[in-house]
Amino acid sequence: MDVRTIGLYGMGGIGKTTLALAVFRKLSHHFESHCFLRNVREEYEKHCIMELRKQLLSQLFYHDKTIPSLESTYLQKRLCRTKVLIVLDDLDDAISQLNELLPKGYGFGAGSRIIVTTRDAQLLKSMTDKVYEVKRLNDVEALKLFCLHAFKNDCDLEGYEALSKRVADYAGGNPLALEVLSSSLRSKSVEEWKSALDELQIEPNPKIEKVLRISFDQLGKKDKNGYTRIQDVFLDIACLHDDGVNRKSVESKIHHSGSTKKISDLIDKCLIIEDRNRLYMHSLIRQMGQGSCKIEGILLDQSKLRKDVEVRRTAFSKMHRLQFLRFYNDEEYYRRVLDSKIHKMYLPKGIRSLPEEELRYLQWDLYPSKYLPSKFSPEYLVELVMRGSQLVELPWNGGQPLWSLKKIDLSCCKGLVQIQNLCAAANLESINLEGCSSLVQVPSGFKNLNNLEDIDLSSCKKLKDGLENLPSNIVWLSLSGTAIEALPSEFRCLSNCKHLYLDHCKKLEDIQNISSLLGITELDLDQTGIKTLPKSIWKMRCLEYLRLNDCPNLEKLPEISDDCISSSLEDLDISGCMRLKSVPESIWKMSSLKGLALRDCPNLEKLPKISDDCITSSLEDLNISGCMRLKSVPESIWKMSSLKSLTLRDWPNLKKLQEISDDCISSSIENLDISGCMRLKSVPESIWKMSSLKRLPLRDCPNLEKLPEISDDYISSSLEELHINGCMRFKSVPESIWKMSRLKRVSLWDCPNLEKLQQICISSSLEDLDINGCMRLKSVAESIWKMSSLKRLTLRQCPNLEKLQEISDDCMRSSLQGLDTRRCTRLKFFDWIDMEGCTSLLQVPSWFKIINELDYLDWGCCKNLKDGLENLPLNIRVLSLYGTAIEALPPSFGLLNLGYLNLSHCKNLTDGMENLPLNLHTLFLSGCTRLKSIPVLPSGLNIFDASNCTSLETMSSWRDLQQVEGITEEYDFQKRKWLDLFVVDVVQAVYPGNEIPEWFSHQTDDGNSLHIHLPPNCLTSS
Repeated sequence: MDVRTIGLYGMGGIGKTTLALAVFRKLSHHFESHCFLRNVREEYEKHCIMELRKQLLSQLFYHDKTIPSLESTYLQKRLCRTKVLIVLDDLDDAISQLNELLPKGYGFGAGSRIIVTTRDAQLLKSMTDKVYEVKRLNDVEALKLFCLHAFKNDCDLEGYEALSKRVADYAGGNPLALEVLSSSLRSKSVEEWKSALDELQIEPNPKIEKVLRISFDQLGKKDKNGYTRIQDVFLDIACLHDDGVNRKSVESKIHHSGSTKKISDLIDKCLIIEDRNRLYMHSLIRQMGQGSCKIEGILLDQSKLRKDVEVRRTAFSKMHRLQFLRFYNDEEYYRRVLDSKIHKMYLPKGIRSLPEEELRYLQWDLYPSKYLPSKFSPEYLVELVMRGSQLVELPWNGGQPLWSLKKIDLSCCKGLVQIQNLCAAANLESINLEGCSSLVQVPSGFKNLNNLEDIDLSSCKKLKDGLENLPSNIVWLSLSGTAIEALPSEFRCLSNCKHLYLDHCKKLEDIQNISSLLGITELDLDQTGIKTLPKSIWKMRCLEYLRLNDCPNLEKLPEISDDCISSSLEDLDISGCMRLKSVPESIWKMSSLKGLALRDCPNLEKLPKISDDCITSSLEDLNISGCMRLKSVPESIWKMSSLKSLTLRDWPNLKKLQEISDDCISSSIENLDISGCMRLKSVPESIWKMSSLKRLPLRDCPNLEKLPEISDDYISSSLEELHINGCMRFKSVPESIWKMSRLKRVSLWDCPNLEKLQQICISSSLEDLDINGCMRLKSVAESIWKMSSLKRLTLRQCPNLEKLQEISDDCMRSSLQGLDTRRCTRLKFFDWIDMEGCTSLLQVPSWFKIINELDYLDWGCCKNLKDGLENLPLNIRVLSLYGTAIEALPPSFGLLNLGYLNLSHCKNLTDGMENLPLNLHTLFLSGCTRLKSIPVLPSGLNIFDASNCTSLETMSSWRDLQQVEGITEEYDFQKRKWLDLFVVDVVQAVYPGNEIPEWFSHQTDDGNSLHIHLPPNCLTSS
């Protein structure tokens, strides 16, 4: 066996050492020698490497009184023959390789294992065979661990439920934090908990912060100012960016060089997390970073303010080292406040100045003044975010130093009239002016900003002019909802533009100059006033997405020449064009087109012919819904080899689908939607032949009466979903439907003429049967309970459904998980249900409470059944919960008709005996080993078995049993721990055998009789 090294990495306190120690204790006896070297980083700082080597060897050879010299050949040979288990806990940069602990040439015996824990994943890549990340606990695990430490169990949370959840959320799945907090809160009152948790939001726990701080303090070598560049990057992310921020966005905003590598280093050191190119930070690490003295800044979530705040004129005068200032709102609150014009922060006397020496990030949502301070110098400013503010202009005239500025967000500044010269902002990359409704033209200074790539001018309702001022290097441009009427000739210079949004520009008619933008990949012309498209639009070789929704004046599309059919267009949406009459036949020839939508084009009279050379086109999704004048489907559509989804909804003139020829049955169509076709009476039998069809919706076809039978040749077709909803004349489902081997879901909604379901094939693969609003349905086939795959059965709003068949023994293998019979007003259910031994059942289903006729219910040996007793039907008479996992009888256990109750061997049952039904005559509690008390017993009890209740101590109402008529009942208390009984007037003691054992303390000389002294008043009637 090879010698292997395994690495464990993760953030501080996540449990690396605990996990390594657990593995060490479990496996160490399989090795000849073993060593667990704790706190290697800390020990290395205190001592030298030689001292650590001695500790390692002394543990490996603990039985030797003397250890040979480290350079000893004997020692080297001995190590090479010894199978060892070594754990090196908490390595860091200073001691990152195993050969630093042992001189070169040392090795270990075959099968040896070395486990290394560290906070830095990068260290493990070159020194280990396998690397594992120790991840945070999930919410359930975290709450359980906290409760185990705070309450010494994980059950008793009464009064502390919400607070415990709050602690677990704060800890973010970090075991160390959970243990430290549980220790500090143990045995404290609710009020003390609340106070401590409120304090944690302001000041983190010092023990937790100390552990987390280690990773921060080790971030590179400090410069003369006492901090490192990588620490700066970490603090930027902790203080300036929310979870889920795009990594490239962060890299572009950080002013330090080498930001990409520094972020990668932070990921390796488990200080930040990257998931699909987005960055996240554990809440405790973020709190530690925000509290660090290495950065100075102010963060204020205005949405959490409970009263108005007045900011003094000189509030920032002495804050010379302030690097970031964020007065922000969450998005939902921001929009709500913006609409209602409610402001939480005020500047009644204006503001004299803002920090300018080091300020890099300024965000002040809803800034309440029209102007920024005239003395404000933005020399180091990277981002300016003032959403929804009262600003009317920016104070810069070109003389200010703006070389650090990369982003401006002034969205929804409705009073903003102009933006002064920004020529000094040479590195500006993004500007957002969305919703600046007073802005009338594109600022002239934009033209010279060579790094400006993203501009959002959407919803600037008055913006009409100045498009010639747009910079040539722009990549993303939104002019949605502006007042522009035409694209100027200068628009041709935007050669780098990839995403262009002109939707909702209702006055825009002329877009002739757009075809020069050869780099465009996405073009949105929804709800514009265009009447036609230039032919050259098909020559835009990079165009992938073209949207023309709801263009009321668009009548036709230009022909596509042969030299354009190989364009890159993948998605074309021409929906809602009221005047569109035709589309060119050449559209089928476009080699890259995958999605074509022609929804709601009421004047489209026919689809273009699909020639034989087009059936191999790449089209996958064709949506022709709501085209009122279309009457038939071209037969060639079924031949298109790539088509997967065909939607023909809302064709009022479609009466029938023509038969699908044999050469089309291998069609690739998976989804065929023929819903809303008012005149459709039938579908062809050949539809079942379509070998790829998986989903067939037939909703709202009021004249559809039936479906064709399916021959045995096609029951193995690929159909998985069938929806027949709102088909008013539909009367029956062909029996052959249930034989389809892959069918998983059938819905039959609002079919008022459907009266019954025929026999259903029990080997069907059906998982979900949804029957809703079928007014005449009277019965359901008994075989429905035998369907081995059925998981959910819905029989809702069927007022004439009177009875469901009994569930027989051979139906108990059913996988049914849910039954919904709401508003079936005449329904009479089962008399009895036997579900003994359903071991996967966790709770009594909620729908059981509506089975009013149920008399007998057996849940015996459902060993995982724990919850849902409140769902039991009120009229039940016989109930067995034998061997279930229930812990208590709920207060709602008031089953007035219940006479027989079997709770035997419910080993978790501890509480709720006071909730026993009053009319019980038989009660079995044998083997309830955790039950301690039975405070109330029903007065009519005839048979009672509490044998093997080894914890039973008290029965405070035993005297009530004296009132029972015919005292021949059975009471069994064998093997109880101790029982304090109220006296009864008849006592019967039975001991098996024919002689009295010697250990009986009260015996006569002959050993054949026993005398017991009873209290003098034990037989009084009181």
